Amino acid sequence: MTKGLAVPAAELGVVRVFALDRADPALAAILPPHPVDGGHLAPLLGLARIGDEDVERIAIKDLGDMALSDLLAIGHDIRAEDLEPARARLDAATGQVLLIHSRAFGGQAAQLAPAPGLHFLGAFRRMDAPPAPLTLAPAPRDEALPPPPATAAPQGPRGWAMAVLFLALFLLGLALFAGLRG
Repeated sequence: MTKGLAVPAAELGVVRVFALDRADPALAAILPPHPVDGGHLAPLLGLARIGDEDVERIAIKDLGDMALSDLLAIGHDIRAEDLEPARARLDAATGQVLLIHSRAFGGQAAQLAPAPGLHFLGAFRRMDAPPAPLTLAPAPRDEALPPPPATAAPQGPRGWAMAVLFLALFLLGLALFAGLRG
């Protein structure tokens, strides 16, 4: 599984970057002159729905002398330690890129399965992003409770007899104590 393609529930402050292959006919509905909308984008990511208000399409040529990694660092406040390993890959992008912010997933967990024309360039955390949620592998557990041990079996009538005996001894002790005081 590629890191960044699994979106945890309640994720905040992560930007996923995809390069768009203009030659892929499946992407025609999200390429210029069409606006990017969730109805066309969701199936291209393998999802039922996605919010389009938190998706940006950027033409690399519109950046002028600015590199894509610089746009992410300055314009989106992405952490330098996240950008550094991917800087060369980001700056080599041409054509159009999509920036998909965490809010586009509506707080729901998702597993992205991008169409062949969407090339994943990386997932990057903003400076103000909360720490990534801790995910632990589920611990194996028995679904059925084991039978109680033989020594824990109910005592039946013998248990009641012992309770009555202790109650009788208690009452006898109270009577003796009252007789000695009087």
